[in-house]
Amino acid sequence: MNHLDQLRNNIRSQNVNKPGYINISILWHDGNLYNYEARRLGSGGSKTAWEFTPEYVIMLPNIDTSGYLGYWPLMVENEVKMSNYLREYNLLTTNNFKVHVEVNGQYVPAYVSDNFEYLARNGYYAIDRKNSSSSLWKGKTFVGDDIFNVDKWYSAVEWLIDDYEMLVRLGLDGYIEGADSSNFIVFERENKIRYYGFDFASKQDRPEDDLIPRMQEDRDNCKIPSIVSRRIRSAVSTLLGYERNWSYDIDPNGIQEKELLEGIQEKVRTELKIKYPFHIR
Repeated sequence: MNHLDQLRNNIRSQNVNKPGYINISILWHDGNLYNYEARRLGSGGSKTAWEFTPEYVIMLPNIDTSGYLGYWPLMVENEVKMSNYLREYNLLTTNNFKVHVEVNGQYVPAYVSDNFEYLARNGYYAIDRKNSSSSLWKGKTFVGDDIFNVDKWYSAVEWLIDDYEMLVRLGLDGYIEGADSSNFIVFERENKIRYYGFDFASKQDRPEDDLIPRMQEDRDNCKIPSIVSRRIRSAVSTLLGYERNWSYDIDPNGIQEKELLEGIQEKVRTELKIKYPFHIR
C-alpha cells in the first residue's frame, strides 16, 4: 500500500469516529511538524478542502475517488506553480503553497489554500463557476433592482475586463472559459467582480502534463477586443443567475437578458477597440 492509499484509509477511519473531522500532522517549511484538527468544508472531483485554521484550508485527495491518486503529487505542483505564476501579473488566485502531511512516518504532498468562508466573513466572496451551490454569495446583489442595466453591469465587471485582457495577452484565455479555473471573486464593499483562479490542474489535457511550458503563445492584440468582449458576455450570463437567485420569473422569455448580454458585449468591445485598434501588418 502506498502513502496516498494509507492517507485515504487514515481519513476514512477517522471519519467513522467523528464524521467531518480528522486529525492531521503538517510538515511546514520551517521543518517542524504541527498537529491540527481539521473540518471538512467540501469536495470536488479530485480534492477535498479541510479547514485547519480560520484563514486556511489544506487540500487533500478526495477519498471517494481513486483515479487521481497517481497524479496527486503533480497536481499539487501545478496548483502551486499556477498560483505563483498568475500573481506575478497581479491576477488574483488562491494563495497556494506546498506542504507535506505525515502518514505513518512517511510524507504525502499537499497544499494549503485560502479558506473561502474566512474571505466571505471579510467581504470577499469566491464564486466557483462550475459549482454554484458552493458559493457563499447568496441573497446579495451586484447591480440592485435594475438587473438588466448595461451601465451598472459594466461598472461591476470593469476590473474583470482588465483581468481577462491580461489573461488573453498571456495566451491564457482558456482559463477564462470552459475550465474549472474560470472563477470569480466579489468585492462586496467596492461592488466589483474580478477573476479568481483556482482548480488549475483540471485544465490539463493529460494529467501527466506540466502546465507551465504550454502556457505561452503569441496573441495578435487586435483580436483582444473581440475575445474579451465575448468572455465578458459569458461571465455576465453566469453572474446574472446569482443576481436573479436562479429564478426566471423575471424576463421568462429571456428578451431583456439577450439585450443586456448584447449590450455589454458591444460596450466592452467598443472600449477595447480604442485601446487595441485594428492594424494591417
